[in-house]
Amino acid sequence: MSQLNQRLRKNFKDKEYAHAYVDGFLNANIATQIKVLREERGWTQKKLAAEAGMEQSRISLLENVNYDKWSISTLLKLKEAFDITLTVSFDTFSEKIDDIAIFSRENLKKSPREDDLRPSTDTERESMASSNNVIPFPIEKLGRPDNVTLETLPAQVGGGEISKELYHG
Repeated sequence: MSQLNQRLRKNFKDKEYAHAYVDGFLNANIATQIKVLREERGWTQKKLAAEAGMEQSRISLLENVNYDKWSISTLLKLKEAFDITLTVSFDTFSEKIDDIAIFSRENLKKSPREDDLRPSTDTERESMASSNNVIPFPIEKLGRPDNVTLETLPAQVGGGEISKELYHG
């Protein structure tokens, strides 16, 4: 365990300190990742703003590590512009300490969908072409993405027990 991990575990015994630290890290992490993703694509703030349907001044604000007024709707616009997914989850403090320990520009990079899904080798391409594997999620049943909600998703994918358990406990 690194010295940083040890120090944070010790300091996180103070509840107020722990929450303030991870809240600050969350803000810095989101702002930094927005900037890293934008720069990785060679985009200016103006270009990202156009892609996300925002003003350039808004992108500048979102890239500020001290910004703390995040909204899911704004993050969804950005994930669409970057052509990646968005994950929002509740974590334990030990999980967050691990995230803090590996925080780096390199770990914040994410490839756009088309690059991410592109087979990386000839062998992988051949394997995919000859595979008879069936995609386990019946995408064709979903219809238009704007028709999918938390309540309708289990029914739209066949109402399986796994879906019911995930959404309804």
